[in-house]
Amino acid sequence: MKPPFHTAACPQGTFKSFQGGGLCQQCPLNSRSTIEAATLCSCWNGFYRGDMDRPEDVCTSVPSAPRNLVSVVNQTSVLLEWHTPRDTGHRADLSYNVVCRRCISNERRACQPCDDGVVFVPGKRRLKDTMAEISKLRAHTSYTFDVQAINGVSNKSPYPAQHLSINITTNQAAPSVVPIMHQVSSTSRSFSLSWPPPEQPNGIILDYEIRYFDKVEWDD
Repeated sequence: MKPPFHTAACPQGTFKSFQGGGLCQQCPLNSRSTIEAATLCSCWNGFYRGDMDRPEDVCTSVPSAPRNLVSVVNQTSVLLEWHTPRDTGHRADLSYNVVCRRCISNERRACQPCDDGVVFVPGKRRLKDTMAEISKLRAHTSYTFDVQAINGVSNKSPYPAQHLSINITTNQAAPSVVPIMHQVSSTSRSFSLSWPPPEQPNGIILDYEIRYFDKVEWDD
């Protein structure tokens, strides 16, 4: 009768993610095991495993901030461009968030989140490209934009995402159209019109211009 088969426990510094036979594996980079028979190596401080990472994958870190953030303002729109971080955290799932705040002074605490009507192209979260165009901002208004670099372990870190900030001020823009016009009264030789101001004056309205044309009737 054969004696029972015993499997030796994996020593410190190694692990095996499943029970039974098989070889012990060295702990992946940036991780360690301090006990015998470890099924998972713990990441070092500042390193993490993503939700979809396997036990044999290396522990990775969050990215550093984007670099060289620049802006081009065109009336009430702005184009932002930046360079990738120097440190991507040794991951391939790098992306960016753009945070917009409207400011009433140069003090950061005087800023508040941008209006819901502001448009971000291609978006403001999980961007893969290093550029974004933001439009429908207010005229003659100061804004602060933060570009955050994130990856698959940013949600594991207790610290805010690393970011780069830039301040811009929009220019003059044409007012939006008059939403509606009403005829107040009319005679054989005159008529009166009224209308509300545009929803986005984008400055002080100095005057309004009315264009009219003779109505031409064509005989059948």
